[in-house]
Amino acid sequence: LRKVAQMANERRRTFWEPSPIPRTSVDIANPSKWVIGDLTRLKQVMRTIEAEIALWERQKAEHISAVIELESHLLKATAKKEEIVSFSRASQDPEFAKMLMARTLGPEHLETQIQLRRDIKARCSKSHVCMVVY
Repeated sequence: LRKVAQMANERRRTFWEPSPIPRTSVDIANPSKWVIGDLTRLKQVMRTIEAEIALWERQKAEHISAVIELESHLLKATAKKEEIVSFSRASQDPEFAKMLMARTLGPEHLETQIQLRRDIKARCSKSHVCMVVY
């Protein structure tokens, strides 16, 4: 009985004493490397991981806004390309040029369109998130 008690006491001591090997965030994935005595080190590691996650969340938000901006620029570039192609075709085909002239806005509608674009731009700058291409 005394021998069993000594073995139990020794086992308890190994679980409650911090391990001599320093533990890092890489060791989180393997619970067999941690003992109860490592709880203070585990707390420090978890705080480090929380800080890293917060940093990644901020970077994620920055990347998402950059992607949204890139998509907007890509859409603008595609529209410009299509416009250039149509004007190029219009310079060579008189029938197509007549069709394009019929599609253009009159001066009163053009002014309204410009005003709407200004309003959209103002709202986008206030909200810092704009997915509308103007």
